[in-house]
Amino acid sequence: MASLLDFKRAITNDPSGAMSSWSWNTTAAAADHFCGWKGVTCDGERRRVAALDLAGHTLSGRISASLGNMSRLASLNLSSNLLSGPLPPQLGSLRELVVLDLGGNSLQGGILEALTNCTKLRTLDISRNHLVGDITPNIALLSNLRNLRLYSNNLTGIIPPGIGNITSLNTVILQGNMLEGSIPDELGRLSNMSYLLLGGNRLSGRIPDVLFNLSYVQEIALPYNRLHGPLPSDLGNFIPNIQQLILGANMLEGRIPDSLGNASQLQWLHLGYNQRLTGRIPPSLGKLMKLEKLGLDMSNLEARDSWGWEFLDALSNCTRLNMVSLHRNLLQGVLPDSIGNLSSTMDNLVLSNNMLSGLVPSSIGNLHRLTKLGLDFNSFTGSIDGWIGSMVNLQALYLDSNNFTGNIPASIGNISKMSELFLSDNQFHGLIPSSLGKLRQLSKLDLSLQQLSYLDLSSNKFTGEIPPTLGKCQQLETINMAQNLLSGSIPTSLGNLSILTMLNLSHNNLTGSIPIALSKLQFLTQLDLSYNHLEEYAGGGFLSTSGDVYSFGVVLLELLTGKRPTDSMFCNGLSIVSFVERNYPVVIAHIIDTYLRENCKELAPAMLDEEKAVYQLLLDMLGVALSCTRQNPSERMNMREAATKLQVIKISYISGMES
Repeated sequence: MASLLDFKRAITNDPSGAMSSWSWNTTAAAADHFCGWKGVTCDGERRRVAALDLAGHTLSGRISASLGNMSRLASLNLSSNLLSGPLPPQLGSLRELVVLDLGGNSLQGGILEALTNCTKLRTLDISRNHLVGDITPNIALLSNLRNLRLYSNNLTGIIPPGIGNITSLNTVILQGNMLEGSIPDELGRLSNMSYLLLGGNRLSGRIPDVLFNLSYVQEIALPYNRLHGPLPSDLGNFIPNIQQLILGANMLEGRIPDSLGNASQLQWLHLGYNQRLTGRIPPSLGKLMKLEKLGLDMSNLEARDSWGWEFLDALSNCTRLNMVSLHRNLLQGVLPDSIGNLSSTMDNLVLSNNMLSGLVPSSIGNLHRLTKLGLDFNSFTGSIDGWIGSMVNLQALYLDSNNFTGNIPASIGNISKMSELFLSDNQFHGLIPSSLGKLRQLSKLDLSLQQLSYLDLSSNKFTGEIPPTLGKCQQLETINMAQNLLSGSIPTSLGNLSILTMLNLSHNNLTGSIPIALSKLQFLTQLDLSYNHLEEYAGGGFLSTSGDVYSFGVVLLELLTGKRPTDSMFCNGLSIVSFVERNYPVVIAHIIDTYLRENCKELAPAMLDEEKAVYQLLLDMLGVALSCTRQNPSERMNMREAATKLQVIKISYISGMES
């Protein structure tokens, strides 16, 4: 019990109260009451702790060295907590220990040499920590070990060849470290091996052929290393139980062996990101009746003619197939109609970055369950109207950088789960269908249509910044993005839209200054930037007839009243505009800036009723300002009219002084 209490004292935080029952009881009748503490299991005599399981309680602190005193401890599970510090060497005294699971903490230091004294260990799991250093060669002394999990640490050095002498091993997971060197041939001795996961290291050399002779192995995962060389031609002949073969992101070369079609239990085949893999995709893969995922992307696999495309016909036999990724290969020509014969369970189909051309077969519409379709960066032509409407479960559609033509089908608006839609760099024409507004889950939309002339995205809830690439759409005449949640600055690139006649960005959260580049828009007749957080109009240093008349009106009101739209008095629906409207034209005297009113009096000629002259001047200017800030943009005077009106007011006032 003392060792348990020492362990508790080393815990600095127990948010779930897992050890709240751990307290001293002085009654003699309860000498072994600690056996009832949460997480504690005693042996048959109820005097010695046999197991301690406090997994998943978010405990913080260190592992107490006192645990080494529990000589009968057979199982220690402290996984999925927040424990830190080094492993105490005293753990090596636990000669009865069968299970040690410390995975998913923040432990530091190296793997203890002392742990090799725990020769009864069957499971050693110190994964998902911050361990460093080498894996000791003496790990081979753990002759009863079945499960070795050291993944997701910072371990270095080589994989000890002696691991191959632990013939009882069933699982070896060392992925996500910094291990170097070659994969030891000795691992081929592990005849009971079911899972070998070594991905995400710095392993080099060839994959030992003997690994593909392990008749019980179910998963071999070696991705994201530096392995090279060809795959053995008989690869699929001696691994009858393999379910997952993941060798992607290496430097493998040569052809994909036809013999892979003999691995009848294979569910997931990933050989992608091996840019030296060449040749055609073997049609023998069509014999894999249990195949669910096929990843052959980022390689140099070819399909130049009907012979090269035979694999696609063959894959129609794989009725469980739900993912095919072949992007960035050397697939050429017209996509065969047999694409529509793929499994009805197909969920993810990616053929991007190839050299595909011609029409997309309408049969692709048979793949009703697709949630992701990637055909981007090819040379497809024709309309998409004939097949897109039937793909009602799509969430991501990538058709950008092709030569598609025709209208954007209104039926896309019926694909209610769509969250990503990329149609840019094609030859679409006509109107953008209003049905896109029904895509309530849409988070990414890229139209970037070079021939786009009218863009209305108003009255939605779009967020983020206005893309600067919009300035490349040289045919744009109208942009309406009013009443959204757009933020950031107004892109200077909008000044490149030389034939733009209307720009409405009002009612957003735009900030910064109004780009001087907008003054180049000589055909602009309507500009509305109101109800944003832009810097003062006059601060931009330019004025043109295409200017934002609302902002100009607000600046006039600031000059005349001496108040700013951000003053604390303007709240609860009261703005500087509504403040002036309430007092105009009857009682404006108390809203005009006092300093301004006195200056105007000094300028007024003595022979005139100076109060009347000043009053009329300010009244007229307020009238112009209010006309510029009408709620309805169509009711506002334009900048040319405002400038003309102010000029008339100026002339009238000066002529009165001279008469």
